[in-house]
Amino acid sequence: MKGTHILPKGETEATAITAVCGLNALLQGEARTHRKVGYKNSVSRFHMLVMSKCNELRHELEDGTYKPEKGEIHEVFEPKYRVTVSAKYRDRVPQASFITNYFYPNVVPHFIDANYACLKGRGVDKARQRFKEILREADDGDWYLKTDMQNYFGSINHEKLKQEIYKYMADPWAKWFFGITIDNTTNPVGVDLGSEVYQLSGTSFPNSLDHLANDGHYIRYQDDIIYIGSKERCKEMLETIRAEATRLGLTLSDKKTFMQPIKRPIKFLGFSFLRKQTGRVTMKRLPEKIRRERRKLRRMKKKGIPIERVEEHYRSARESLKRGSRSDMMKVDRFYNKLFKENKNADNT
Repeated sequence: MKGTHILPKGETEATAITAVCGLNALLQGEARTHRKVGYKNSVSRFHMLVMSKCNELRHELEDGTYKPEKGEIHEVFEPKYRVTVSAKYRDRVPQASFITNYFYPNVVPHFIDANYACLKGRGVDKARQRFKEILREADDGDWYLKTDMQNYFGSINHEKLKQEIYKYMADPWAKWFFGITIDNTTNPVGVDLGSEVYQLSGTSFPNSLDHLANDGHYIRYQDDIIYIGSKERCKEMLETIRAEATRLGLTLSDKKTFMQPIKRPIKFLGFSFLRKQTGRVTMKRLPEKIRRERRKLRRMKKKGIPIERVEEHYRSARESLKRGSRSDMMKVDRFYNKLFKENKNADNT
């Protein structure tokens, strides 16, 4: 194995195979996976035979004969078009056990608090809230640096990824399982978002950068990075980020990497933040996000989606809108009520 292997706190050799491959651990992993995709017909046979299927997996994982199957290709249109590959249900089960019983207790503790994506107890709302706090505490003359990686997930080199993550794994079996999961593609570069292991790989990959940049004014959400400080400090931080990104085989997007004074509106994680002279910070939903929601509602109307499913979707979308300005939420409410007025009236008669 390449790289320097640091023995994580509390980890001993052979911990992973015991914690991940036990029958109870795999059954719990299957239950966790089933809650997310149990509505699919393709998972029903595995779920009906869950005891024998998990026992079969246990033997394969323990004796090293386990091989993940090639995933299914899907087209995703929101928030932007891309082609993704989702892991097969059978492979999601040990992945779920691996994440819960090994990755979280042994790898995640090495992450900084300012790394927010795909982690329990963090997430996008916490990232926005922390950014508002940093913005309130900033000096009037401060600047902000915003960077974004070009084709981030599609540019992650498997060997570099494994080298970085192996630093936090002392267990040989854990390295083996993580490695064959990451390499289960035809291309040695790029990871998909079709499983939690892939998602956490994106969260984990620039961890070395996080430790170099973290001084209380830095936030990262996958490849979206934002930093607040003096103009000179922002310039220094940009060079640090650029150098570490190059080492990892990543490239900063010229279009989405820039510096500006904090008195200007700052776009971050779907919202526009504005710091008033009083230090108060407002947060408004980006217009393009609202337009996208309207387009989605029109498509649901055109396709004749049952009103129950439309209402379920809109309740979730509305929760996000409520985090911004009240006027934006009211405008979309009026649009939604007008668009589906006939459907609601039919249900009431």
